[in-house]
Amino acid sequence: MEDSLISTLSAVPDSIQRPKDKQTRLEIEKLAKDDKQSAPIRLRAFLSIGKMPPPGLATEENILAALNLDDRVNFLSKLAVSAKLIRADAPLRAILRGMKDVGARRSVRITRNLCRTTVKWRKQAAVVTVSDTSVQHIVQILEQVSKYQIVDKSKLPPRKAAKTNPYFQLLSTVTRWTLSSPAPGSLLLVLKLLGSTEERLATSIDKLIDDVEFSGHFQGLITKAVDRCEKLINQSAASEFQDLADAIVKFSTAKVAFKARMAELYSDKARLSDSIQGALRTVLGDTGEVPSFTKIQLDDEDSLRTVQLASALVAAWVAREDGPKAKDAFEELRSVAGNFFNLQLHGNARQIEDYNPRIHELVLGARPSARVRLLGPWVDFSRQTVSKVILKAPVEPA
Repeated sequence: MEDSLISTLSAVPDSIQRPKDKQTRLEIEKLAKDDKQSAPIRLRAFLSIGKMPPPGLATEENILAALNLDDRVNFLSKLAVSAKLIRADAPLRAILRGMKDVGARRSVRITRNLCRTTVKWRKQAAVVTVSDTSVQHIVQILEQVSKYQIVDKSKLPPRKAAKTNPYFQLLSTVTRWTLSSPAPGSLLLVLKLLGSTEERLATSIDKLIDDVEFSGHFQGLITKAVDRCEKLINQSAASEFQDLADAIVKFSTAKVAFKARMAELYSDKARLSDSIQGALRTVLGDTGEVPSFTKIQLDDEDSLRTVQLASALVAAWVAREDGPKAKDAFEELRSVAGNFFNLQLHGNARQIEDYNPRIHELVLGARPSARVRLLGPWVDFSRQTVSKVILKAPVEPA
C-alpha cells in the first residue's frame, strides 16, 4: 500500500488527486509526516489531504520538483506563508518559471484560479495584505497572460466585465494592494500593466474597470506615484524618476495635472541636480539636446563678475530698508540683474524649509539639521535650460 502511494505521489506531471477513502487519507498523512521521505513526496502528500505544509517544506525548489504548473496555481493559498502579511514569493516564482510556453487556454485557466486565490486572501480579514514582492510576482504573471485576456465589449458592458472577468478582478486587486503597501517596488510594475492594458484595448482603464472602488484606488495610486516622483526628484534619482514619470503620462486622466506639477517644480530648477533637470525637460516635452553654455566657474573672469554682481544684489537686499532711496536702488539693481544678467533672488528671511545642500549653507558653528531657517536669500543664474546656484542662502537649524 505504501509503495503504491509513494509511486502515485511521485508522479509529478500528474495533477494531485484527493484520496477518496478515509484509509488512504490516513496512509498519506503518515507519509506527509515521515521525515525519511523525499521533500517533493511529503509536499504532495500534505497538499493531497488539504493540509498546509510546513513553511520549510514549501520552498521554491521543492515546489518546482513536486508540482506541475496548474497545481502551483491551484494550491497557491496552501503554499503561501499566511499571517497579517501574506508572503507567497516562493510559489509565485515557481509559477513564473513555468509560464514561458503557456497558451491561451491554459492562461485563462491560470488567471481564473489565481483570481480565486486572491479573492480568498481578500476575504480573510480587513488587515490582511500581500507582501510587495508577492504583488510584483502576480503582476509579472499577469503580464504573461494579458495578451490572452480579451473582452468583447459589444456583448458585455464594461461594469459587468469588471465584475466577471478574472483578469480585470486581478488588476483591481493588485491596484488595491499596491496602494496600501508602504514599499514602492510594485508601483511602477502595476502602472505599466494598467497602461499596457489600456493601450491594448484602446479604452481608458477607468472605463474598462467601471467600478467605484477601483476608481478610488486608481486615483490614489496615481497620487502615490506623483508623491514618489517628488521624492525621487529630491533624491536626484533621475533614472527611476524618468521610468515612473513615463508610466504616469500614458494615462490621459493623469497626464495634464502631472505635467503641471512637474512644471511647477521645474520653475525652481536651481534646487535640482543637472540629471533631474534633464529628466524634467523630457517629461515636459523638451527632448532636444541641451544647448552648450560656458560653465560658471570662480576662476573665470566673466564668472567672477557674475558672482560679484550676485553679492552686490544680496548686499542691496540687506540694505533695502535703510530708506526710500535704498529700496529704489535695490529694486533697480534686482531688475537689471534679472533682465540682463539672468540672476534671481529666492527665499525670504525667517522662512523654514528642508535642508538642501545645493542652496543652503549653515552658519559657522551650527549643527546639521533636517529643517533650517533662512537668514537671507540665495541667488541663482538661469538661462533657458541652464540653472546654477551662484550664492547659497545662509541658514541656521530651525
